[in-house]
Amino acid sequence: MSMLHNSTSSSQSAIVQYYDYLFVELADPRTNDWWLIGNPLPGIGIMVSYLLFVLKIGPDYMKNRKPFDLKNVLIVYNFIQVIISVWIFQEALDGAWLYKYSWKCEPVDFSYSPDALRVARGCYIYFIAKLTELLDTVTFNDIFLCG
Repeated sequence: MSMLHNSTSSSQSAIVQYYDYLFVELADPRTNDWWLIGNPLPGIGIMVSYLLFVLKIGPDYMKNRKPFDLKNVLIVYNFIQVIISVWIFQEALDGAWLYKYSWKCEPVDFSYSPDALRVARGCYIYFIAKLTELLDTVTFNDIFLCG
C-alpha cells in the first residue's frame, strides 16, 4: 500500500510541477490577471461547452424544429466582428509592424513599456475575438440557420 501511495503522490507532484511550469513560470506576469489568461480552466470550460452544444445539445434541440430566423442578429454579429477585426489589424500595423517590429524574428518584449503593453493587449483582444468566432460554427452548423 505504501508503494502505491508513494507512486500516486509522486504522479500528483509531477503534475503540479508541470502545471506550475506552464502556467506560472512561463506565464506573462503582465497578463495573469486578465480574464481567461491566468488559469486554463475557464478556457477549457468554454471549449467543452462549445463542443457539447455543437455536437449534442444543439442538434438534439433542433431535431424537430424549423431553423430560427437569425438574419438581423447575424448582421449585427458580423458587423461587430468586422469592427473588431479592423481594430486589431490597425493596432497591429500602428503598434508594431509598421514602426517598431522587425518583419523577421522578433523577441517578445516582456517589459511594462506602453508599446509592449499595447502589443500584449492587441494579442489578448485577438484571442477573445477568436473565442467569439466560435459562434460562427454554432450559427452555420445547421443548428440555427437563417430561415
